[in-house]
Amino acid sequence: MFPFNQDALRELIDHRGHPAVSIYIPTRQVAMLTDAQDRIRFKNAIDQAGLRLQEYGIAAGNLNRILGPAKALLEDTMFWQHQSQGLAVFMAPDLFRAYRMPIDFDEHVIVNGHFHIPPLMSFFEGLRPFFILSLSQNHVTLFKANKLEIEALALPGLPADLKEVLQYDDFEKDGLYQSSAGFGGAMGAHQGEDPYSKKEQLATFAHLIDKALTESLAATKAPLVLACVDYLAAIYRQVSNYPLIVEQTLTGNQLHTHPQDLHSQAWSLVEPLLAKEHAVAVEHFAALSDTDRILCKTDEIAKAAYSSRIETLFLISDTGPRGEISYEGEVSVHLDARPEDEDLVNLATIYTLQNGGQVYKVAEDELREIFPMSLRGAGEVAAILRY
Repeated sequence: MFPFNQDALRELIDHRGHPAVSIYIPTRQVAMLTDAQDRIRFKNAIDQAGLRLQEYGIAAGNLNRILGPAKALLEDTMFWQHQSQGLAVFMAPDLFRAYRMPIDFDEHVIVNGHFHIPPLMSFFEGLRPFFILSLSQNHVTLFKANKLEIEALALPGLPADLKEVLQYDDFEKDGLYQSSAGFGGAMGAHQGEDPYSKKEQLATFAHLIDKALTESLAATKAPLVLACVDYLAAIYRQVSNYPLIVEQTLTGNQLHTHPQDLHSQAWSLVEPLLAKEHAVAVEHFAALSDTDRILCKTDEIAKAAYSSRIETLFLISDTGPRGEISYEGEVSVHLDARPEDEDLVNLATIYTLQNGGQVYKVAEDELREIFPMSLRGAGEVAAILRY
């Protein structure tokens, strides 16, 4: 088994190689005396995949190369005794991945040129990244995290501590040693005074940290949690240009706090913000519903996603009409779908993610009530355009 995280999602959406088989089934989370029901459901899915691969033009001799690892999984008793709410399996000639997921999937067996991603998106919302900046005068540690994981992150230009900052000889020359109305007015030295006060040192320290963070991370639009003593947090907030600092601070010296403890504390602050993002995105859709920045037809959305024009994509359904997108970005919907046709909802999802857009799963009635009147009932997806 492989952990499902952002890297795993990136692997799936970036994978190229025909054919790509995606299987989703619901499973029972609590181990029972018999796991026959889940195995039978998975075996039937493998059989369906085999038939569709043959329709796709895969020779019988190559079927086992693709489906062999899944058939082997059927015989793994320990695997079936430790399930979650759903199982997602992805197979290609050069790749096999199986993920136990806390999602009660509808059953899907899909053979395409791309792995089928939409059913994963409700889980992916919890994997949106955020950052934790743990700092004191004696340490600076930046963490990248999501709902499940935390890892230390090295950034170019990020000072290790205040001592490193004070070793610079060129504060004035580089514009780092400068007046700030928030830190005591003019910084010119008077006779007998320290020309560079502690507060000013900390302001410069914070400025250099923020410069490194803002240059590298601001474009991610990810929340930043400060983990430090209150006075240092106040100084950092005053000099910072980072666009999304979480209002609450994890107060205290966090030097010896275990990263997992830091992660759980920070997640308690970030989780409500990420949940709010979903609601804000829907409100934004409503506010734009009578403008030309809203699309509600699947073929138009797939075309816009291919052209990197989607800011936010809303998934109402996990599947949609089948067709193709030409190299020029023209979309054709095929009512009589061919085996090699792609699911257009899936393509819209993949291209939106690859081009830096946001994707949200929404309940069926969450957007339909605010669709423009002329488009009520249209589409399996909706979107906000960048422009």
